[in-house]
Amino acid sequence: IKTTDERQYCMQLSSTMNSPLPPPPLSFDHDDIIGGSTGRRRRRNKNRNTNNPLHSIQSTIDNICTQLNDKLSQCNTQLRNNQLLPPPHILIPSVISGTLAFYATSFSSQYIQYKLLKLSTGTRPMIIPISVGVATVAMGSWMGHLAGLGTVAAATTATAKCTDR
Repeated sequence: IKTTDERQYCMQLSSTMNSPLPPPPLSFDHDDIIGGSTGRRRRRNKNRNTNNPLHSIQSTIDNICTQLNDKLSQCNTQLRNNQLLPPPHILIPSVISGTLAFYATSFSSQYIQYKLLKLSTGTRPMIIPISVGVATVAMGSWMGHLAGLGTVAAATTATAKCTDR
């Protein structure tokens, strides 16, 4: 049984939303309507189904594991059918160029750090050499990635031009 205040509240909601009356809230309190407090304590509904955080976390982990398992099985199928990796005449040069780019970037960055900036692993405060080291590895990884991609693109283009002739 709704009170007149509850009915007016629902009518207000439905008129602002231009839709039929919304379903009533699970726990409706007079304080919710007027936005004030009368000093009385609200009783919790013991029959109400509460969302257990552990159940939510477990459900999320199960979902992630299922998706990873699906992707890994898809990759395994593609590997078995030789659809995932490029041919060796493209793969080997791209790995070598990426590795060389990583080492060249790391070496040059560390050389500049030691000679120009006078940074070493013993420099205080320790956050400075750690941060610079992380940046060096990130930059080297990015350059290795770009070199590998560039080599694959060049080799693929060269292979396509040779087969067109």
